[in-house]
Amino acid sequence: MKKSILLYFIIILLIACNKKYNKQENRLAFQEAEVTDDRTLNAKSVDINENNNDVKPVIDKKKIIKNGNISIKVEDLNAARKNVDSLVKIFNAYYANENYSNNETSESYYLTIKIPAENFENFINTFEKKFSEIIYKNIIAQDVTEEYIDLESRLQTKQSYIKKYMQLLKKAGSVKDILEIEEKTRIIQEEIESVEGRMKYLDDQVNYSKLELTILRDKEFIIKPVSKINFFERLIQSVLNGWQYILLFIVYIFKFWAFIIIAIVLYFVIKKMRKRKKDSINVQ
Repeated sequence: MKKSILLYFIIILLIACNKKYNKQENRLAFQEAEVTDDRTLNAKSVDINENNNDVKPVIDKKKIIKNGNISIKVEDLNAARKNVDSLVKIFNAYYANENYSNNETSESYYLTIKIPAENFENFINTFEKKFSEIIYKNIIAQDVTEEYIDLESRLQTKQSYIKKYMQLLKKAGSVKDILEIEEKTRIIQEEIESVEGRMKYLDDQVNYSKLELTILRDKEFIIKPVSKINFFERLIQSVLNGWQYILLFIVYIFKFWAFIIIAIVLYFVIKKMRKRKKDSINVQ
């Protein structure tokens, strides 16, 4: 009987030790993955640099952002605008922004045109043939290939660690482990979305070039002669102006009619008081 109880106790002890060992093993596995992930997120880590060198993406075509700024002077603004409209249609471009300005000396259009990158140079060449009087031109090309490769490499690395966390999540042995893994996964997922957003922005800039176009037309400057006024006209004008001032003065006075009445009443009251005082002195 005693042997049976002892054997039963040993079996329970072995089962408890086995559960504790499995739990510790899961904890060690999670910690190991966490340390590895921290190394992954650290750009200066030797391990990450080696991994990125091994799986560094290869881009068969350079990522070039081309933008331009051109100003032209024309004699017929509407005709020039129609010519630009036709070029936009031919080269599958579109207006991202357009403004019109008109003042005493000039009128102009300020246009922002988005052009497919493969059509950008042809658009510029055709434009220069149509408009000869170009007063300003600036074309800028920016190579973002290295940045794009770096972003793509970071994206692949983070996606691979998302998969590892998903696998580790299935083996998590406690609620605390599950919450920690989910929090790490959420942080990495946000970083993935940020990298994907930047890559999408670069793709848009590369695929569509931007041209800032100013179309200017100068107006003829007309000098207006100063009219000469003779003496009698100036005299009559002065009299009319003086009469206007008199009317304005009268109107201005009537705005303060209440104060005027009070002032008149006070004047007569004070005058009457002085007269009584004077009469009383004479009587004495």
